[in-house]
Amino acid sequence: QQFNYFVVNNQSKWDPAGTFHLVDLPGLGYAKVPKVVREAWVAFMSQYFYEREELKVIFHLIDSRHGPVQTDLDIMKMMAKLPERVGYVVVLTKADKRESSAATYAVRRALKESSCSTETPIVYTSSVTRKGRIPMWRFLRRVADPVHYERMLEQAAK
Repeated sequence: QQFNYFVVNNQSKWDPAGTFHLVDLPGLGYAKVPKVVREAWVAFMSQYFYEREELKVIFHLIDSRHGPVQTDLDIMKMMAKLPERVGYVVVLTKADKRESSAATYAVRRALKESSCSTETPIVYTSSVTRKGRIPMWRFLRRVADPVHYERMLEQAAK
C-alpha cells in the first residue's frame, strides 16, 4: 500500500552503466483500502505520469487469469493521454495459468475501449516458467540506455 522506489544497476558492468529507477505502485485493482485512499493514489499517479520529466515507460501489470478489470480500464484511459515521450507496455502476469490468445483479446479490447493504441506492446510473464524475462529486460534496457540499445540492434542485424 505504498510507492516503492528501487535503484537498478547502480553497480552495473554495462558500458555505459545503465542505472535507472524502478517505481512500484500499489495494485489498485485488488488493494483493500478505503475509496478515499484509492482516489489519492490515482491522483498522485496521474500527476506523476504527466509531470515527471524523467519518466520513460510505464509497465502496467495485469493478472492474465482475470484480464483487465475496471481499475485497469481507468488506468488505460490515463495512459491514452500520456505525453509522447512516455512509453506504455501491458504486462500479463501468471501467463502459465491462462491461454495467451484469450488474455490478448481481452487486453486489446480494453485498450481500444480506453482509446489507447491497439499497437501497445503486450508482454506475457510467468514467475513459474520465467516466461517474458528476456522481453522485459529488453524494454528496460531500451529506456535505460537508448543509445547502446540502438547499437545492439544494429549489430544484431548484421
